[in-house]
Amino acid sequence: MNTPRRFAPLRTALAVTGALFFAADAAASCNFAGADAALDNLIAADGVAGGALIVGSAKGILHEYFTGSFTRDVNGSPTTLPYDRNAILPLASATKLLSGVRVLQVAGLRWADLDTPVSTYLPPPTFPWQPAAAAITLRQLFSHTAGYGNDEDDAFINNPNGTLFDSVVNIATYPGVAKQPYLPVPTEFAYGGVAMQIGGEVVQMTSQGQPSPLGGTESGDWQADWQHDLGAPLCAATIDWQGLGATQNYRISGGGEASLEDYARVLAMLLSNGVGNGTRLLTPGAVATWKASQSGSAVAGCSDGCVPTAETFALPGGGTYANTQYSVGAWIEPQAADGGASLSGAPVVSSIGKFGFAPWVDYASGTYGILMIYDTANAGETGSNTASVTSHAAMQRIITDAVAGVRAQVPASGMCPSMTVYDHLFADKFDGAPVVSCPGTVQLP
Repeated sequence: MNTPRRFAPLRTALAVTGALFFAADAAASCNFAGADAALDNLIAADGVAGGALIVGSAKGILHEYFTGSFTRDVNGSPTTLPYDRNAILPLASATKLLSGVRVLQVAGLRWADLDTPVSTYLPPPTFPWQPAAAAITLRQLFSHTAGYGNDEDDAFINNPNGTLFDSVVNIATYPGVAKQPYLPVPTEFAYGGVAMQIGGEVVQMTSQGQPSPLGGTESGDWQADWQHDLGAPLCAATIDWQGLGATQNYRISGGGEASLEDYARVLAMLLSNGVGNGTRLLTPGAVATWKASQSGSAVAGCSDGCVPTAETFALPGGGTYANTQYSVGAWIEPQAADGGASLSGAPVVSSIGKFGFAPWVDYASGTYGILMIYDTANAGETGSNTASVTSHAAMQRIITDAVAGVRAQVPASGMCPSMTVYDHLFADKFDGAPVVSCPGTVQLP
């Protein structure tokens, strides 16, 4: 994926996309025609066959738009499928947000601590860490400040054979392969996947055998426990870590897959201060952590060949702003003065995947959104492919414009006359015992 392809049209699409979002009539509440047109424009500019869009609030789905089709491998055969409510797509780096939610859930249950050295949970001799790696923490592993990065092609996280446990044993055992060049920790920000792989194994080890708050006992398997403790109560059955092919070596940073509506349920839970489908899944403290940058004052670890080293935003007065503010598995977007959409005390949090799955949560308007396309020809996150920098920046600009357009259309109530309501709003135990009823939605009117 080192040959730049078709990025000039995608760059050109930005101006039209932003104009369409901002052209929405602010007086016409819940009119998302501008968003639909912007997606159509992106599809045409990027040369793909279709896409999808969802906008919602903590109270339900406010708008959905599906158009065209995509082709992905199904049981070893390329298969063309329509974009619809049943479409399941690989998430690439949008997986990071889902993984970060599980890390915060485990930390909230006090099974693991965000600031305890990894070697406490994954000790030698099984995990023979180098000194610089032995002291890194879950917080650093999930904010790209643990010294690893620029490692999309790492042999251990890409091996479909073996297990997550096996891959992390190899990462610890062979530091010459799984390199940790961005030192000292946590002074440099470097986007990648090896660090999150280690964090995933910390979660497996610390959760195994624990009594689940949803009933039963934790298995110590990343995917099974995510599905039991998050997927099942959220009625999000399509989310798993098989997006890049069948494996038990779950790629924590990029191996997920999901339908649009199931991923949206996670975002709605984050807007509801950790309550999803009537069940508390994250503590308020965990959500507060997720809404804030965890990368501190770390600077970009490299200026070239480490994509995205940082998110690049155009400043209103000219020039650019390099954003390295990252939470637990998701970007904290900058404020308007730095070219972003966050407001003081009300961030926009996002997690763009290289294939075109781009979710965000806007705490200013109390809304979430996802743009979904599947474009493997233009995909690229790390390495020397400078075009992939443009791709990421382009998607980020579209999100910034989309947030502005949605803010202009969604009433303060977070409700539209016609919408799909999350029916836990009608339950008695909004923040009490689990209320699991699937599909968990009611159509209005």
